[in-house]
Amino acid sequence: MQEDNLKEIVENILNREWTESEKIKSGYFDDYNNILKTKRTIDEYSNDNKILYLSNNMTEVIAGGDTQKLLRLDENNIAKIPVIKFPNHFLMNNYEGDIERSVEIWRELGFNVPEHIFYYVNFEDKIRVDKTKKNSGDKPRLAITPDLSENNKYSITTYHPSIAMKLANAGHIINEYQEGFQKIKDIEANPTTYQLEAFGHVDMNGSKDKAIRHMFLVQIDKKNKTGKLYLGDVDHLLIYK
Repeated sequence: MQEDNLKEIVENILNREWTESEKIKSGYFDDYNNILKTKRTIDEYSNDNKILYLSNNMTEVIAGGDTQKLLRLDENNIAKIPVIKFPNHFLMNNYEGDIERSVEIWRELGFNVPEHIFYYVNFEDKIRVDKTKKNSGDKPRLAITPDLSENNKYSITTYHPSIAMKLANAGHIINEYQEGFQKIKDIEANPTTYQLEAFGHVDMNGSKDKAIRHMFLVQIDKKNKTGKLYLGDVDHLLIYK
């Protein structure tokens, strides 16, 4: 991963979007207040924060839902950007908790987690992304990580038994998933060394099962119909010591 080159690509994309969002900030901010049920003015918000809106038609977006967008940076790497959805755009958001340490712990526990490098988005004379926060206020964050599709060589999907059953190595993938799922459930049941905190995908009864399931991704070889399991959606469930 050529970190400096990837940082420069991300900065160019975000600076382009920042320039555009500054032109139409007033209209977007009305949406912000309406959806988040606030009555703040742009000046009040900007005293502590900077606003970065991402347009719906960004050419770099390759996937994502209402809370996260995936941006292609080059043939091998993507950026994960947490967002808040608005009617005609997205507001760049922040990751919850100590997500860097959480990723480290998942890997220490033996889960197959892709490399993630997390950055703060610092607003200076222009946007710069750094591993440290340069000044006070709420700072958006993003992650740079390898593209598991390897530029569309593989398809990537959330694990589901119906998908796993169609794979040539179905038995291996299903067993690996079941072992991983149970390992996390055992941690949840015995929170002496580790504690879990879910963000989204929590049932009405407080169950974290859906959040756990959404973490597992399958990389599928389109030609050979074989799969490889990853713990890839690392923002759904954080783990702490």
